[in-house]
Amino acid sequence: MSVLLVVVLMLLVLAGRELVTPAIKRMVSQPMRLGVDALLRIGEASRQPGVLVLALVSIGPILPVLLLLHAFSGGGVEAFWSFLLTLAITLPVFMDRRLPSVLENSRKQWLDSVTLDNMKERLAQSRSELLITTLQELFSPLFWLIFLGPAASLFYYLVRCCDEQIIAPETGKFARKLRFWLDWLPSRALAISFALAGDFLSVWQYLQLSLTERRSSIASFIAEAGQLAEHSLMNQSLETPIDMVRQLAHIDSLCQRVLGLWVVVMVLHAVLP
Repeated sequence: MSVLLVVVLMLLVLAGRELVTPAIKRMVSQPMRLGVDALLRIGEASRQPGVLVLALVSIGPILPVLLLLHAFSGGGVEAFWSFLLTLAITLPVFMDRRLPSVLENSRKQWLDSVTLDNMKERLAQSRSELLITTLQELFSPLFWLIFLGPAASLFYYLVRCCDEQIIAPETGKFARKLRFWLDWLPSRALAISFALAGDFLSVWQYLQLSLTERRSSIASFIAEAGQLAEHSLMNQSLETPIDMVRQLAHIDSLCQRVLGLWVVVMVLHAVLP
């Protein structure tokens, strides 16, 4: 798939992610979720090893997708059908998102409370939750879509479904380990983007240290990178719930700036020779 088609695909799926109603999002993503759950139940009922079930659920659907994409790899009408197939594959990946969002949910909880204790801890928890959710629902599948194509983003999404389910605990354990490595490269790319869109020196120094220091999780790594990108917020006091909402909104704005940066880079790559 050409870079220009990837850019058009990115714009369409991102528009669908942000503009489509929650009911339509559920309608688009639910069939794939139900299919994954059905395969997991079959694997659990037959007592198959978790790693085998994970391989069947995550790799099995990829093979026919690759065959279809190869069959429509020509020009003209075939390119049109290839694009429609790719759009059908990627829309559920990006529309399957947490609703209400972390920002919306935290805003409602904080503003509805008369008093709040441990505001710094609450804000840190929501900030970490917002960043890891944005990475795993948006930037990781987008990273694999850009570099390896729609089949890779679908593979990531299927692993994500296996990780988040509760039907087959053993399969979920293996999916969680695999998802860590699938998130590793996108999390580093996102942290570099945080440096470009925020406080460059603070994030860059942290990235250099993170190459030699072992981090416990992707969530802690990306949470610290995001906090350092908005380094000026660390010196601001938290006196009211509105201050908490404002700081969390700054982190959400950082993610939106990074998304815009990724889109601009892809557009320039498609337009410039």
